[in-house]
Amino acid sequence: MTLLQTFTACGSQTWNWEAKIYYPLAMAVGGVKEMVEKVVVDVGAGGSIKELNILDHGGVANDVGWVQLGSDELTETDIDKGGTEPWRALASLKGLFADEGYLFFMNCGAGQSTKILTWAAKLTGTRVYGGTGFEHMAGFNDGYYVLAWPDGKVTERVARPKTTLVSAILEGPVKPPPARSIGRALAPLLR
Repeated sequence: MTLLQTFTACGSQTWNWEAKIYYPLAMAVGGVKEMVEKVVVDVGAGGSIKELNILDHGGVANDVGWVQLGSDELTETDIDKGGTEPWRALASLKGLFADEGYLFFMNCGAGQSTKILTWAAKLTGTRVYGGTGFEHMAGFNDGYYVLAWPDGKVTERVARPKTTLVSAILEGPVKPPPARSIGRALAPLLR
């Protein structure tokens, strides 16, 4: 069984509210470990991940690239130190991605750090995308997209990967996220 999944892990209430409008089936997670645990359960035995989209903050601060996932930050500095617990948790996804699968950091500025993208690609054994500019919730980046491969190769100015919303429209979800519906996801916004 193939998992088609999107997660959101944003700490900002406003941003999280916007994410739920554009990605109503997205699930909030507190950090990398919780995300990985949910992905492993959702994939199930013998399953694989077609796409894993992570929505949160990111960028470059003081010449150091970073992406946030809930309360966790994945930074270039951590890579230089051999990784941290969040990086090790991310690495446990290796082997779960389908051959055509990918990880997409939908964090603003994630593509500015090819070091983070290539490290994530090596750890997970799959392609990793990130945009260099502001990642707009409506599905575009005002920069360009960067693709990192598990072998360390980096390709700049690639097309934006399909995300769950587009994939669901074009292909239909292979396996919907468990115990969630659009009605249940939108209910808090309609109150």
